[in-house]
Amino acid sequence: MELKFDKSHFLDENGRIKELPQKHKTRVAVLEYLSEKFEPGRDYTEQEVNAVCSQWHTFGDYFLLRRELVDNGLLCRERNGSRYWVAKPDDTEEKATCSVNSKFHPIDFENWDRKQYFYYFTKMLPTGFSLTVDIDITETYLQMKKENKKFFPAYLYLSSKLITEQQEFRIAKREDQVGYYEVLHPSYACFHEDDKTMSNLWTEYNSSFRSFYQNYIDDQTRYGSNHGVLAKPVSPPENSFLIGMLPWTQFTSYSPVPYGGASSLFPVLQAGKFFFKNERKMMPLSITVHHATADGYHVGLFLNQFQEGMNHPESWMN
Repeated sequence: MELKFDKSHFLDENGRIKELPQKHKTRVAVLEYLSEKFEPGRDYTEQEVNAVCSQWHTFGDYFLLRRELVDNGLLCRERNGSRYWVAKPDDTEEKATCSVNSKFHPIDFENWDRKQYFYYFTKMLPTGFSLTVDIDITETYLQMKKENKKFFPAYLYLSSKLITEQQEFRIAKREDQVGYYEVLHPSYACFHEDDKTMSNLWTEYNSSFRSFYQNYIDDQTRYGSNHGVLAKPVSPPENSFLIGMLPWTQFTSYSPVPYGGASSLFPVLQAGKFFFKNERKMMPLSITVHHATADGYHVGLFLNQFQEGMNHPESWMN
């Protein structure tokens, strides 16, 4: 027998949502109620979705409601946010495309040009390596300041964007199948000033910097103050990579050390405390990779493109 959840406690006298329930099943029931305010078969712009959400809630957070509708497969959207539509109730394949992009492409391992390297560096001599360089962030830092934006999400975005352009950094092994994900989503720590602890947070990658930046701000607003290991109630997707910043320390080397079997093949990125050199603003940046999927050439290519992106923010911001 299907359980029915009483939504009335979360609605005002006009049927508008007063708050979102904490319990997942009740929360989904309230979101399903909101999704009924959208017309099936119609395409919506992001502004139109915001307007509907604004009309049917009272707590002033249409960003949250829009994200929750998408994350729970009730609204679908194009990857660039240009179009939204109501998911078909019985179409599980369509609902899957509404959620975070976790599309995985199998690799023909027997004919893969890295087959021998992958076997050697995972089975015979498991190896990773780390490189640290100083990145000139002056132009991007000044552009963010000019637009009254934060630098950290720009760092997250550029790193994620370059990873989508290098398949070597998106290789994974699911069960016995080697393949690569279309994108990786950045997973990072948020620092709590009140008790000096950290919580994990992640933000969905979007190819548009403006959309990604808004995703980041939404996540910070909604979850940034949550304490505990996971700030976001939804765990990071399987295709997320670790990226962070140590704003207290200017380092020349950083090497994450796993205390156990390391199974992830994704890169780990860590930035450090900014400093000035020859009147330019600099940032230490460390990248750690698994040798099974990437060589020094690939890391060098990434670092060169990262520096180029920092030199020319106009090439990826607009």
